[in-house]
Amino acid sequence: MPKNTKEVQLSVKAKEEMAVGVYANLAKVTSGEHDSMLDFVMIDHSSATPESANGYLVARVVVANSHLPAVADMLNKHLAQMLKDK
Repeated sequence: MPKNTKEVQLSVKAKEEMAVGVYANLAKVTSGEHDSMLDFVMIDHSSATPESANGYLVARVVVANSHLPAVADMLNKHLAQMLKDK
């Protein structure tokens, strides 16, 4: 942490429907010049045929490209810990 920077306690609140989360079994990233869009999709395998399937966008998160390295680092550390704990 840089000098002269105070640590701040962050309290995050969410509406109940947001707090329970959603299920996704596919993620897609689309990037532009300044930001990236992370789309989380739930594919309904119960209605799938060999030729097609229905997918439902359950969440979309737009992130500044400058934040992507921190997001990737956080996910990689989490995955490494999960694999270590197995």
